[in-house]
Amino acid sequence: MAEKLTCSQLEHQVLRLFTPSLLPNCGEYPGRVGVELELIPVKIGEYPPRPVTVDSLTKALADDQDLVHDACISFESGGQMELSPPPGNTVASAMRHVQDLTDRLYQCGNRRGILFLNAGLNPWHTPDALGLQTDYPRYRVMQTHFDAIGGAGRRMMRQTASLQVCLDLGCGQTAVERWQLANLAGPALTAAFANSPLLDGTPTGWRSTRSAIWQHVDQSRTGFDASQVGTEMIDRYLDFALRAEAMPLPRKDEESLPFRLSFGDWLSMDGARPDAEDFAHHLTTLFPPVRPRGYLEVRYLDAVPQRWRGVPICLLAALLYDLIARRDALEILQARTRGPAREWRIAAASGMTDASLRQTACDLFDIALEAVARFPDGYLPADAPVLMQEYRMRFPTTGRCPADEQLARFKACPQDLSIWI
Repeated sequence: MAEKLTCSQLEHQVLRLFTPSLLPNCGEYPGRVGVELELIPVKIGEYPPRPVTVDSLTKALADDQDLVHDACISFESGGQMELSPPPGNTVASAMRHVQDLTDRLYQCGNRRGILFLNAGLNPWHTPDALGLQTDYPRYRVMQTHFDAIGGAGRRMMRQTASLQVCLDLGCGQTAVERWQLANLAGPALTAAFANSPLLDGTPTGWRSTRSAIWQHVDQSRTGFDASQVGTEMIDRYLDFALRAEAMPLPRKDEESLPFRLSFGDWLSMDGARPDAEDFAHHLTTLFPPVRPRGYLEVRYLDAVPQRWRGVPICLLAALLYDLIARRDALEILQARTRGPAREWRIAAASGMTDASLRQTACDLFDIALEAVARFPDGYLPADAPVLMQEYRMRFPTTGRCPADEQLARFKACPQDLSIWI
């Protein structure tokens, strides 16, 4: 029987999540930027296009033998492809690298009739049609756990795709401010970049159906109530982790493991007690909108059309890495909240049609645009201010988001797959 974990052991593991992974300068301004891009592969030639298996994708990738390594490619449960290259020292270098990798990926796909969609949700294929394509213990345990709650878990695992932006945490007060800002900005930015209006081939009436799905997966581990957010980062996140239901991996000795029991309750029960390895695994099964990993992993953005991919990356970097922008944004966000759970629901449903979220998004864009001039030359792409301003005027200013544009094009011509590029 494993020895009972002590409070100090638990705190140490959570502390590591909030310990900057960039130690020499401890996240000095401006900071690194990582991009994790999820794409939805489909086989073209008929409508609707067919799903693509991981086996077929692996064969396609063989046409560029270094791509899997260069892009750190992995696969999600429904066959979604994730590119997670190393972070760049500047936003410009990170975006150039991602563009180069996606160009190579598209070339591999073109040779095999495979198209990679930039959308927050698979527009056509159901969870059953996609199947569990990553049949590993972690995913089987997750699926069983989520199935006991409802159908949202399978949809999240198999149908969703995101644009994740990873930013340095920093130290001291900087870390606290970045953590709070990345979280508080979530509803407004989810609404501003919402890009998942279809589910199973049908309009849902929601702008970010992906966010709506995530909000129904497992409330104990998704953090939409913001219980894990605060200035006491370690204590709040540890409490969040202990309240989340455990999803332990199978053990060789076939011990009876808890099901639908919080990790905290598992700690106090007799029998198969959790050990440090169990808690480390448990922390990887927490999926809040922003996840601490020695840096900040911003997870709430839908995958957006390729043309606009750089906008949320530049926006987040400008807001979090510029001191003036960060504090101005925090002041606005802390004054406007209607309660986190409600804000997230409205963001998913209404996008930029909600007046409060629209004003917040416009304000965040304005703050970020003012900050652009304060960054070192070459840190941001040269076209960043023009692209950010164009996006602001095209979407938040007019009360629209990419989902509105995608849906209008879909209704006009469903067979036009360029909608999802």
